Amino acid sequence: MNLRVKLRKNQSSFPSELFLEKELTSLEFISEGIDSLPKEWSSLENLESLTLQVANVLNIPKEIFELPKLKILKIKNGCLKNLPKDLVPSKALQNLQLTNNKLIELPSWIGSIDQLEVLDLSGNSLEALPNSFKSLSRLKRLNLDRNEFQHMPLELKELKSLLHLSLDNNKWLDEEKELIFKTFKIWFSS
Repeated sequence: MNLRVKLRKNQSSFPSELFLEKELTSLEFISEGIDSLPKEWSSLENLESLTLQVANVLNIPKEIFELPKLKILKIKNGCLKNLPKDLVPSKALQNLQLTNNKLIELPSWIGSIDQLEVLDLSGNSLEALPNSFKSLSRLKRLNLDRNEFQHMPLELKELKSLLHLSLDNNKWLDEEKELIFKTFKIWFSS
């Protein structure tokens, strides 16, 4: 079952009846009014795809990342600064999009998402990647556009399955642009 829920601007509470939908496989949730998400996500054990557009939510419950069948997770257009620190992410997760938030760092568990093939971190405030990032052996598409990188993360060199890498609109130093070109054949226009 697929469901799209868009709350009115003046609605400030999460509709808890969503957690009764045990057969839910895909959920898109949009809200400008709520500022927190509940932790009861584990009841949605069949959820495979989740899109959250929650403009005012600062923290995402770790239970979302731990959903056993979750393959696609999109958290976009919000004010998320950090991800939960201690968790064991879903082994099914293949596509993670954390676009247009305010992330300043990634937790080390990001490197333990074995099945991850697509990672979009564009539009955040990242300056570096965790060392565990190099363990993303299946990663094929990586978007780091519009962040705060000045130096090329060395972890990128270890991503042997990478087919698409996007690094536009960062704060690259000139010598880093040369290194990126030599390593990945990516050219930056002036």
